[in-house]
Amino acid sequence: MEICFLTREKNVCRLIMERLENSGCRCYLQDDWSLLYKSIQDFNCQIDMIVCDFTLISGCCFNLFESIFEMGKKIPIIYYNDPSSPDDERINHWISQNELYYQFNFPKNCIPTLKKLNEIICDPSVKRHISLLQPAVPVGWEKLKGSETQREIDLLDFRFRNNLSPVLFQLFEYMYKNRTKDMSLSELEKVLFRSKKNFFDHKSSVYSYISRLKNQIETDSATKIKIFRSSRGCYRMVVY
Repeated sequence: MEICFLTREKNVCRLIMERLENSGCRCYLQDDWSLLYKSIQDFNCQIDMIVCDFTLISGCCFNLFESIFEMGKKIPIIYYNDPSSPDDERINHWISQNELYYQFNFPKNCIPTLKKLNEIICDPSVKRHISLLQPAVPVGWEKLKGSETQREIDLLDFRFRNNLSPVLFQLFEYMYKNRTKDMSLSELEKVLFRSKKNFFDHKSSVYSYISRLKNQIETDSATKIKIFRSSRGCYRMVVY
């Protein structure tokens, strides 16, 4: 069976691929949907299954199942790090997703591969590297206050995933890099309007930008981020 991994999480997928190949599968990596699309369009396409990174596709404006179905194909699609199902229900979840979108009975010859894939994902030596499958660890705000050891994130990947405009990303990047400190309204005003004339008061606009930023980032699929306002009117960002 030939399996294409469509992912940005290449290192953890290499671990999965190596174990799948030991059971007789042929695997390769792809991080560009447009290139995979061209491969699927080829009449001689031999891809039997696509294993996807949930974060890669969840931020896109298209449905991968529909895109492949429109090409006249019914290639099974598996989101290996989909956080919506527990270990013992993951295989049924994968099967039902494909049957729902493709309106067909899932190929029986693919089921042993699903079982092997889930077995690999459930292995603690692999699962601990898959961020979306880790349970949340509750941490109180007071314990985080002043901490220098908050979680690091990839800024460009975060921007792409949350579709941040240039000005919102500028604000986010500044707050992220200063996330262990209190930031005053005047400080954030300078960040947003440093190219504007000083005699204009932009504070009301700053409130609006912060509100828009909170709405876009606090529902991020891979990272928990909160922006707090203190009693002194300052702002602080916390990355869990």
